[in-house]
Amino acid sequence: MTTKTMTGRERIAAAAARHESDVLPIGFKATDDILERLRSHFGVERMGDLLDALDVDTFGNFNNCNYGVWPRYIGGPPKVLYPD
Repeated sequence: MTTKTMTGRERIAAAAARHESDVLPIGFKATDDILERLRSHFGVERMGDLLDALDVDTFGNFNNCNYGVWPRYIGGPPKVLYPD
């Protein structure tokens, strides 16, 4: 069993910089109904508690990416893949 020595934010930053991390960063995405079922299954209310139970480093849901480690965009104008 590997002992984790980095936070999720540190782990993702290391991966983005192509540096070695303690373990492979794990991401997670779910729809609102799946999140509700997982919260019920693990008996937690807060998103942070659910992420701890799932042992993931970053998260976004399909309807509204509202939690996780997201890099700041520093490029040119964003490209719109699906206008409308």
